[in-house]
Amino acid sequence: MEGGRKPKVSIICLCYNHSEYVEEAIMSILNQTYKNIEIIVVDDCSIDNSRDVISRLLLSFPQINFIANQSNIGNCKSFNKAFAVSTGDYVIDHSADDVLVDQRVSLQVDLFENLDSTYGLVYSSAEYIDEHGKHLAFHFHNDSPSWKRPYIGEVYEKVVANYFIPSPTVIFKREVLLKMGGYDETLAYEDFDVIARITKEYKVAYAGFFSTKIRKLRSSMSSTQYSYKSLQLITTLKVCRKILWMNASIHHSLALQKRILFESRKAFFSFNLQVFLEFIKLLIRLRSSLRR
Repeated sequence: MEGGRKPKVSIICLCYNHSEYVEEAIMSILNQTYKNIEIIVVDDCSIDNSRDVISRLLLSFPQINFIANQSNIGNCKSFNKAFAVSTGDYVIDHSADDVLVDQRVSLQVDLFENLDSTYGLVYSSAEYIDEHGKHLAFHFHNDSPSWKRPYIGEVYEKVVANYFIPSPTVIFKREVLLKMGGYDETLAYEDFDVIARITKEYKVAYAGFFSTKIRKLRSSMSSTQYSYKSLQLITTLKVCRKILWMNASIHHSLALQKRILFESRKAFFSFNLQVFLEFIKLLIRLRSSLRR
């Protein structure tokens, strides 16, 4: 940090129908022990009173940059819209139903500032809470299965094969997100894609504490990922197709094969049969490439 300057961190808070939680989510940013923070809140044309709650907060905290979408454009486009006007050295994507631990930014930035340019993101553990804020579980714990452990360094194959990075805990290096072109706006959700693309080129570091309280709601994307007519499953299929193109070794392909087998079973048992068939076609293409 030149001359003792603390790097600026842009926290982009995405809100859609989170009127019950958005004030707590924003206050958890304002209560950070780290102070060089740029706050950008985006309301994606909520149909509840989220916008009213945010507007009231702006009266007390005018430093918040508020973007009110005139139509619902989805998380990926909303994030990119805010990212385009952000100025931070580091960037956090914060959902308006989650809560940041007070020291999150300080501890993650301290770790990032001691890493070299080969690192693209830092992540942490998380606490899962219910709609009332009651503890449900920790993301990493002693009884976690072997595939759900915190890995560091070159983790591309592990990211492709299994979900282990809780994306709400991630802090990105700005220049890395710029190089990736931000989020892919054709997708229904962003984390699998952007983390796969980043870990293909960069290493990751793990901050050994829980940094975020992730709220599990019946309406949340993670809860509806394997529902009938799931847009998230279609996105996962698109990302797997991109990964097939990105892969550069047999180990990468074997990792993708593991993911496709898992997702195809989920598609079949949730009656997303057309998506299931597309996963099988992708698996055939992948195995054909492995035989060459």
